[in-house]
Amino acid sequence: MQSFVSNNIPYTIANVSVNQVLHGDSSQQDKTIRVMFLGGNITKKEMLAPVADKGFMDISKEDATSDEVVTIEYGNNRLPKAGEKIAIIISKAPKGANNIPGEFWTINFADKSTFFQDEDGQYRRIPEAKSFGGGSNKKSGGHSENEWNEKDDKKMNDGMNELINSK
Repeated sequence: MQSFVSNNIPYTIANVSVNQVLHGDSSQQDKTIRVMFLGGNITKKEMLAPVADKGFMDISKEDATSDEVVTIEYGNNRLPKAGEKIAIIISKAPKGANNIPGEFWTINFADKSTFFQDEDGQYRRIPEAKSFGGGSNKKSGGHSENEWNEKDDKKMNDGMNELINSK
């Protein structure tokens, strides 16, 4: 895996072995492709640059100029681990996207298209953290955002596993 930073956002390019193409370009079957994931290694000064001049953030000069490397993962959009099995919905990235050299693929819909294999062999998205407060309203059909996200995750997880098992 290799990290890149573009506009103070870390990205990781991972080499992913394609064991099975479920839909789309089957020419990638049994190949290793480069896939970009949101998150990765970034220096503290790069990470803090967009807010370093905001007094209310109370960022020390030491942190604002630090070359210490930290790894950033975004909530339900974690980085894959070496050897881990995942199912992903991807598309070819335009050349030079995010100032990353070479050819690579991007994950569609960010965290909504990455399914990690669990201990029971099923592939699942990482659920969003539950929000608090608010509640249901008529505009959402009487369901809270938490309920909608859970139903969406279940539908997508079930659909992905059905697709995997049908091949």
